[in-house]
Amino acid sequence: MNYFLQTLNKDEIDITPSKIAFWKNILLLMFLIGPLVLFIYKLFDLQIINKNIYAKKAEQNFIKTQYVLPERGIIYDKNKKPLVQNKPYFALIIDLTGLNKFKTYMEINEVLNGDQMQFLRANKISLPYDFINVLNSNLRAGKDSIVLQKFYEKNLYIQYQSDLQDIIKDSNSDSNYNLVVVPKSYREYVLPNAFSHVLGYTGDVTEEDLLADIWYTPNSRIGESGLELSYEKYLRGTKGVKESVYDSKSTLASDKEIESPEHGDTVITTLDFNLQEKVYEALNKKLKELEDAAGTVIIQNPNTGEVLSMVSLPYFDNNLFSKGIDMDSYNNYLNDKNKPLFNRSISMAFPPASTFKIVTSSAGLQEKSIDKDTLFEDTGIIRLGDFSYKTWKAGGHGVIDIVDALKVSSDTFFYVLGGGHADYSQIKGLGPWKLYKWAKLFGYGDILGIDIPNEYSGFVPDPDWKQEKMNEPWYIGNTYHFAIGQGFLTATPLQVNSMIGVIATGGKVYKPYIVKEVLGSKNEKPVYEHSPEVISDLMLDSQTIQIIKEGLTKAVQSGGTAYPLFNYPITVAGKTGTAEFGSLKEDGTLPTHAWFTAFAPIDKPEISITVFIENGGGGSDNAAPVVKDILDYYFKVQTN
Repeated sequence: MNYFLQTLNKDEIDITPSKIAFWKNILLLMFLIGPLVLFIYKLFDLQIINKNIYAKKAEQNFIKTQYVLPERGIIYDKNKKPLVQNKPYFALIIDLTGLNKFKTYMEINEVLNGDQMQFLRANKISLPYDFINVLNSNLRAGKDSIVLQKFYEKNLYIQYQSDLQDIIKDSNSDSNYNLVVVPKSYREYVLPNAFSHVLGYTGDVTEEDLLADIWYTPNSRIGESGLELSYEKYLRGTKGVKESVYDSKSTLASDKEIESPEHGDTVITTLDFNLQEKVYEALNKKLKELEDAAGTVIIQNPNTGEVLSMVSLPYFDNNLFSKGIDMDSYNNYLNDKNKPLFNRSISMAFPPASTFKIVTSSAGLQEKSIDKDTLFEDTGIIRLGDFSYKTWKAGGHGVIDIVDALKVSSDTFFYVLGGGHADYSQIKGLGPWKLYKWAKLFGYGDILGIDIPNEYSGFVPDPDWKQEKMNEPWYIGNTYHFAIGQGFLTATPLQVNSMIGVIATGGKVYKPYIVKEVLGSKNEKPVYEHSPEVISDLMLDSQTIQIIKEGLTKAVQSGGTAYPLFNYPITVAGKTGTAEFGSLKEDGTLPTHAWFTAFAPIDKPEISITVFIENGGGGSDNAAPVVKDILDYYFKVQTN
């Protein structure tokens, strides 16, 4: 038996139920009264003992450190004409400091009539109750802390108000809820119908942007497309820091700048504002004449690669994106079958059609499949077994050489040059692999590296690809179509313009670019300069260049295909193209895209130009007239 129990008298141990209940009541009473006693003590301490100390603390101001957004850099044309501006406005904001109750948010919403209030959007979290939900959820480290940071740093913005007096009046109202007038700015793009695809637009930063880059704050704007995106690191500027002093009622007392923000750098482009405007007018006029058509024009200096003009229609209004596009407008753009959000110059590829005969001609001459004196009798059709391959002109063009073939755009000549034929042994067919080789040398099937995003490579087919993807062999008919720019081959208008530039420069492929230089914000000295860059030199024989130039010059003269430029006072070299696509129409023909690519003057080329009109019919009928209108303006020529 336990010694302790042995020493106790049994009568001395009281374990009756009444005794147990007594001590339970005592413990319960202490549990209930204890916190009350502690509360009374704290209240006494607050109100009596240390009243002055706590009152002094309550009256003290507190400091909030905030970022100051910089002015975004300006983009100019080659003549220093601004293409975008930062438009100032005054925003009435509600500082969120001290406003952390759901009831307060709802009161603000009621004062502002609900529909007039908007939060700057961040990851689809936009309303006060979303903030409450986030706080109540299981937050993760890192990414979710950024979400919370947005709520703390973002202010509550009321829609733009043009009258500063009204804003000041609102900010001085009795129920101001920390209303503050803040000067801000938004991007206003000049001539968005002509420049939207090149310039692009800005938007709100995302969580990923904030996590990846220390340059941004939750209120920053960031380039999302075009030059705004590709030159973001120069345009964004450097944020500043300020300290805001608040009193005990969370009312802003004063601001002090700790670090001044640095505005973004100045971007000087190679674009010509007036030329861009004229290009838009010429293309838009033609598209209005056509039914359900879209198109693009690109103009370069072939000697450097610099882009003088790039217009894609239909366009989108980048000013809508700058101010925050509504969902209905955005969906309208997305659902438009003519795809206005796509830059047709670089982001879409199409069969280059007869413009590709320039590549086939170069390959034939360089590979010695033909020479200038090789003759071909074009009867309008060649037959291969049960298959017939026709040229576009019934009856053909008679006896022709390579110069004539380019002039009249003879399909049958280039069928044979591409794939060969037993009846025309004087021409050694190139075959698919040599066509592939020369297409790649001219820049097809690869991006050229232009300094705006979303450039597409187009596609150059070969026999191995067809066997792998389609599980069937490459037929000679595939080679015939390849040689005239049809079949599986696709190219962007930029690639076609680069191709014509190769002939203009004697064999060089230049990297295209839109920005000439970037001037630093501090001293306006260049922090970036673009020098002409040769991607490749095809080392074409001078005779090859001369023969092709002759053929392209005759194509825009009497008897050629580009009749809108017949008798033009400046010697132009050009090639039309009419690309078949899609399904047969009711009349039994295929719909067509229109191409025309050219450079001028022939001896000392200043510009290369390519016009592409999707679903635009024939290149001679619809693309060539647009080129003529633009050349008239550029060379100050007056023609009928």
